[in-house]
Amino acid sequence: MRTWAGKPYPLGATDDGSGTNFALFSEVAEGVDLVLLDDGARRLLAFTSGLIRLRRDHPVLRRRRFFSGRPSGHAGRVPADVEWLRPDASPMEDEDWAWPQAGALAMFLNGGAITEPDRYGNRVTDDSFLLMFNSSDTAVDFRLPADRFAARWTLLVDTASTDDPDDPDEREFKAGGGLRLESHSTAVLRSAREDAGRRAT
Repeated sequence: MRTWAGKPYPLGATDDGSGTNFALFSEVAEGVDLVLLDDGARRLLAFTSGLIRLRRDHPVLRRRRFFSGRPSGHAGRVPADVEWLRPDASPMEDEDWAWPQAGALAMFLNGGAITEPDRYGNRVTDDSFLLMFNSSDTAVDFRLPADRFAARWTLLVDTASTDDPDDPDEREFKAGGGLRLESHSTAVLRSAREDAGRRAT
């Protein structure tokens, strides 16, 4: 890194003319070594940046209105805009929220049930997502929900790993398959629109 003298600014900061601010408070130093990020911090930065891009690219992850939680279609075959599931993929009931193992649960976000339009008034659709949470001290075995939610899922994010979500060690899962989630971790799975079970069958 090379530095040049800049213009004085309040509190001793300087400006090199390109928007970069830097200050060295020493009368005797001839240089400074900057170690901004080590390998671990770079991996964390890439991981966090990937999560931000994931949210930016998928409107179902940044809904502006409250969810209804009501299934639709014949006999409720079409999943609601949001559904909460136990690790065994059965729906969370009221009493389950007081269940000692309620720290392990999943949330389904239906990309085909977004109610708010885009800026031009057009309907918005997206992929569907399944978020799995495990706040317990032990690993938990989750079961993927039935194919009315989606036929196939791709694991995008596992917080037990710092892989970049844009370049993950992707793993494919079928409806009803299993996934072990490590303690104190979260997993994010995506189902492409054509795979999601959004129509009554």
